Amino acid sequence: MILGFLFPPRLKFYLGYDKEGNKGDWEALLDKDTYDKIMKHQNITEKKERNPRSQYLLSGIGILKCGYCEGAAKAVLVTKPKNKRVLYYLCTNKQISGNSVCPESKAVSMPLIDKLVLTDIKVQYSKKTEILKLISKEKILIEKEIEAQKASLKKVLDKSTEYEQLTELLLGFKQRIDELKSTYNKIVEPSLSKNNRKTVMNNVEEIKLYNDRIEIKYLFPINNSLSHVKQIDFPKNETA
Repeated sequence: MILGFLFPPRLKFYLGYDKEGNKGDWEALLDKDTYDKIMKHQNITEKKERNPRSQYLLSGIGILKCGYCEGAAKAVLVTKPKNKRVLYYLCTNKQISGNSVCPESKAVSMPLIDKLVLTDIKVQYSKKTEILKLISKEKILIEKEIEAQKASLKKVLDKSTEYEQLTELLLGFKQRIDELKSTYNKIVEPSLSKNNRKTVMNNVEEIKLYNDRIEIKYLFPINNSLSHVKQIDFPKNETA
């Protein structure tokens, strides 16, 4: 009932205006200062309710996955004795269907995961010069492989090949070239933002969550073998 009185059009009526914003011929029950305070409070509450995930680093951005079943992982809040609230990341399949779908995964400490991810991104960013060289090297390798695929395709076209076999080969070459171009276009340099969630989204393609480690798949190569995946084991003194 009280919420009904705080409905914005009704508040405007109390302020002395109709729903179109025209001044009414009735006496206002609210002054402008009180109206502004109520609306400000409602906007803050609305934002909190509309986007509760924004306070969690990895939940709700489609990056965090269960390493065991490949399903999404999300934030869960557990209330322990003495009203102690503890945050975890947990496989969604495990949460919804239990052990029947994902028997191996467990809830893992959110503060631990967030700290490991942000720390490693900053470590990678500190190697930016080295990584830019790796990006240049990887793009050259991709371009060479694209040209090699095109050369192989030309050889196939120059030969007399059965139609069905030729079609299959053409599709295979096209798919491979498209994959290489996609990888080429997806490679970005490390970047940091004032917003931690944005920092993660700008640098990370995927994070796989295990009970004893995480695997971060970066959008840029991270070592001389041109790997994009970094495995980070949990510290022995940290519990998941």
